[in-house]
Amino acid sequence: MLVASSFLRPTGVSLAFERGILQVILHSLRWTFISWWDFFTRVYERMTTKVDQLGYKSHLKIGFRGIEVMMLCLCSLHGFAVYKLIPTIIINNGGVLLTFCWIVYGIITMFTAFCLAELTALAPCTGSTYHYSYLTISEFVAFLVGWNKILAYAAVILSYCTFMSSSIDEIFFGGWLTAEIHLGEPQCFSLFCSKGYVDLIVPIIILSLAYLESWSIRTAKVFIMVVTSISMIIIFTIIFGLYLFIDIRPTRSGYKSQTIFQDIGETVFFGLMSFDSIAVLGDEVKKPWKTIPKSIINATILVVVIYVVLTLLLISIMSENTVLKDDTYLCPLSNILESHGYLVLSWFSNLGTILSLWGGAFAMIFNLSRILYSMSRDGLLFPFLSRVSWISHTPVVNTMFCGATLSILGTFVIINYNAAAFSLLLEKIIIPVCLLVTRYRCEQKEEENKETCNNWLLFNYPNSRTRPTIVTERISRLLIYLIVLSAISSVYCILMMFAKDAGLYVRVLALFSVFFLIIFIVCLHCQPQNNRTQLSVRVLAVPLIPVLSLTFEFFTATFLTRSEWWLAYSWALIGIIFYFIYSIFNSEKNEFTDSTGNKWNPYEKKRTSKEIYLIESETYETNGKTPEEQLQRLGLSPYYQAECFNNHPSKSSIENFTKTEQILKQEMKEMQM
Repeated sequence: MLVASSFLRPTGVSLAFERGILQVILHSLRWTFISWWDFFTRVYERMTTKVDQLGYKSHLKIGFRGIEVMMLCLCSLHGFAVYKLIPTIIINNGGVLLTFCWIVYGIITMFTAFCLAELTALAPCTGSTYHYSYLTISEFVAFLVGWNKILAYAAVILSYCTFMSSSIDEIFFGGWLTAEIHLGEPQCFSLFCSKGYVDLIVPIIILSLAYLESWSIRTAKVFIMVVTSISMIIIFTIIFGLYLFIDIRPTRSGYKSQTIFQDIGETVFFGLMSFDSIAVLGDEVKKPWKTIPKSIINATILVVVIYVVLTLLLISIMSENTVLKDDTYLCPLSNILESHGYLVLSWFSNLGTILSLWGGAFAMIFNLSRILYSMSRDGLLFPFLSRVSWISHTPVVNTMFCGATLSILGTFVIINYNAAAFSLLLEKIIIPVCLLVTRYRCEQKEEENKETCNNWLLFNYPNSRTRPTIVTERISRLLIYLIVLSAISSVYCILMMFAKDAGLYVRVLALFSVFFLIIFIVCLHCQPQNNRTQLSVRVLAVPLIPVLSLTFEFFTATFLTRSEWWLAYSWALIGIIFYFIYSIFNSEKNEFTDSTGNKWNPYEKKRTSKEIYLIESETYETNGKTPEEQLQRLGLSPYYQAECFNNHPSKSSIENFTKTEQILKQEMKEMQM
């Protein structure tokens, strides 16, 4: 063996040298592993640690009141569904099923609206669901929510403006702009299509709306009130006119479209997609904790009633002998009214189409500018997006930046409104989760929160705890996480049961998923909740109502198409790359994650809690030890020990030790600043 080893070893290389090389390699690997492990550990803390409170001073002007907030919510809700989506389904003979879906999904949306109303009553702020997920879950999840809201609002703005441009061209110009400024055949890729012509109306609409929004709060309020009031008057006029002159005839049977179920699902989903739009007004509303929650609930109820009544009236006038021209589907409500002799109502509907979509696009631009402002203020986006004009008290820079960018895109590109499906669905899923977290989190002071090992009880029997503690908060967070997983598993397995090849194992898995979902809900219900009786709006039957809303939204997610999922994955990947390249280093959450107050950097090793103990504490117990021994016991580095005693020759003096402590405090504060 010795002969073989000496034969294999090169000449002149000793065994000690080989051991030294091996030790160097092992030490290098060890320190490399420790460095990367430390890096990913701090990144994980950043992605999972919640912020209890974000302190900032808003520069936005408080100017909205109750009726104006209500009008803004109606402005973003009613237009597209009333004038485009509902009449299209009626033309395809899906009105009866659509009425049933409005009632069912309206109830589920009301559950989600109540959850959002309680959140806005608890912590009103610019940012909506982005802000609430930041406070309850983590910064990383909040960034993904805000990042997807940017895509959703941009897609809806371009869809509204493109549809409004086509309506204006058809009504006032007879299609002249589309025919004369022709560039070629349209080319489509997934949910994006080139128009094949230069659309000059879209940039005019977007830039004019962006200019109005950035001019002043007063101008925005006047525009919202005028446009929404006229549009709502037109809708009530159409409903009242159809009710007075209705002639009930035998309705048509048979679905004209092969994808009627998917079309109905899209209609009810996008018809109630913007009920949360006014939650971004938390810093601009008088008494937001009272005004915004009531406006959300009232607007949602009113819009659902309008949808149901209008659907029933349109079903009643659509007879078997109704003849519709396919080339006039651009304004389907006007086409239906004109085919039955309601010429005046048809012209009213044309005017209402333009005004409602104009107001809806304005509301979406308003929401997009506030989301960008909120994310930029928190350091997740570029700082110029959070600049507020001292004249108009609005984020002028990001509003005009959004307007210019969307104008260029809208001139040549069509983005289907389905591109916003996943982003809006993610927002509706986050709302009940945030509510559950706020209900069960610990809000006691540290001295009141004394735990023992006997409090680890899933059922909290016999209700010994009436207020959440740190331990019950951890249990509740675990249960919420398990409820989300169980809801996803239950929905997926139940849908698989209706498949042709579903076997016994799928049925058993579905049964166990539903069983564990019920068990987790019961366990969460037994945990102590925070008292919310002082709020203007409070959700009842928690956690049942939020979990029902959450489960139904997971069911809605199964109807997303492959193109929508691929767009969601691609957009999320771009957002994750941007977060780890820019946002994670510039976030205002740095002082929270880095206990020393230094700017957070995952590549730098941060000081331990022992090293900053001297700064945070007011007094120290000597216990008969010298100051040198006390500093050594605290684990301070030799550099800090030398700084403590080189500046004061009498090292054994307690008075000098106290002076040194005060000097270090002042120096560290200056370093932090």
